[in-house]
Amino acid sequence: MNSLSLSDGLNFMIDLEFLALGADASVIQIAAILFNKNGPVKDGEFSVYINEINGTVDMSTLTFWSKQCENRNNIFHMVESKGIDTASALIRFDNWIHKEIDFYGGINSIWAKGTLDFPLMDRLYKEFMPRSKMPWNFWDECDLRTLMRVTDTSNGGSATHEALADCKKQIAQLLEANVALIQTGTLVANRD
Repeated sequence: MNSLSLSDGLNFMIDLEFLALGADASVIQIAAILFNKNGPVKDGEFSVYINEINGTVDMSTLTFWSKQCENRNNIFHMVESKGIDTASALIRFDNWIHKEIDFYGGINSIWAKGTLDFPLMDRLYKEFMPRSKMPWNFWDECDLRTLMRVTDTSNGGSATHEALADCKKQIAQLLEANVALIQTGTLVANRD
């Protein structure tokens, strides 16, 4: 499959799950997947659950989550059984993403569906890893939701509300939007 010119190098899709709607929300899961123009890279996945309050908790968001979670694999069960503290979660994420960036020789872009994931990560780094800087620059950030609107591609159904599964789905949506750009002649397909 051909890809966006911007996606020729190393790309990441990130997704966070959180307990409020705002840049001060408490984050309970961070996930990321490394991908290239063909899709996810083998063994390029990261996911961690956070078992402490690290920001605002909104009652309406808790109500939303309680309606989503009806089985043993629900987000609250995963947070309780596999969650770690915020600082440790960020250290694991930071180590993982830097290892991938070093191995592949840099980062091309980092994608998220919507604009809340990036400010949340920025806040977490500032609060819990103040001596570390974000592993990407703001100009590397790309918004999948905007691309989907511009290309009039489908939403692909609702989110799973499990960050790693949502990353996989969002990569598929990105590739679908890319095909739409190629088909309209907006983007010239790579020939490699």
